[in-house]
Amino acid sequence: MRALAARGHLLPVLDGLDELPEPAQTEVIGALNRSLGGDDQLILTSRTAEFTDAVTGAGDVITSAVVLESRPLDSMVAADYLASCLPPEPGPHWQHTLTTLRHAPLPGRRPPGYPAAAVADVAETPLGLWLLRTVYITPGADPSRLIDLARFPTASALRAHLFDRLIPALITARPPGDNPAEPFRPRRRHDPEQVRRWLGYLAHHLTRQATPTRDLA
Repeated sequence: MRALAARGHLLPVLDGLDELPEPAQTEVIGALNRSLGGDDQLILTSRTAEFTDAVTGAGDVITSAVVLESRPLDSMVAADYLASCLPPEPGPHWQHTLTTLRHAPLPGRRPPGYPAAAVADVAETPLGLWLLRTVYITPGADPSRLIDLARFPTASALRAHLFDRLIPALITARPPGDNPAEPFRPRRRHDPEQVRRWLGYLAHHLTRQATPTRDLA
């Protein structure tokens, strides 16, 4: 390990600067600037606003860092990505849904009642696009409901539906196994309603205590 590090074959990834308490964020920036040499490399991830606040609080930027900020996804890119996750001939329902999404006008230019308004808004973020892929690119899913305005008149309504279907979709997508080479695969099938209760309890515990926290430990 030391040899790999000395030869520059390791790339550290510090994921989630914004998850740290604010004083710790500024300390991390100072520590990185003190410890990194000219040839050292790492990846540091953070939400944009929190990163800006941390740099401001530290009174310094990370020396020689290149800052990359993801841009919103447009409907054409989102539709192409979903199509790449589907079989070569996904069927008429998917074809119609993807065509409607591809031609969705930009926000502010959409005519009232445009059928793909909600799904286009949801697909503009990586999280929303992942939810769409996880929940609807599964056997038996009907993508035509994604452009049903009566069912999902707003992006919030569609997002709530996707979160509601997420746990069963993930459990179905990862069947149990006992292969030691797959340590993160479940060893038995969990009941979706039990999982929902367990996660709901944890979420309530983290957010309803005197000082809400993201620190599960």
